[in-house]
Amino acid sequence: MATSSAVELTSNSLLAHRLRALGVSQGELARRSGLSRQTISIAYRGEMASLATWVRIARALEVPVSDVSPTAAAELDGVAV
Repeated sequence: MATSSAVELTSNSLLAHRLRALGVSQGELARRSGLSRQTISIAYRGEMASLATWVRIARALEVPVSDVSPTAAAELDGVAV
């Protein structure tokens, strides 16, 4: 379980870094992704966010999912499209 928390903190760090690098606020990301500000905040804090949430965040930022969440990217690798 500790490993999962560490990975989620990494996702949090990646998302925070990506938003700072792009000059995008959490509110702007919510608007771009069509997600609620609360959902963005949950992902930003490193709490559990669904795969669909991470995909929408990545699409809104126009980056690969792995750039915002390695956990979601690994999960996507196991999903048939």
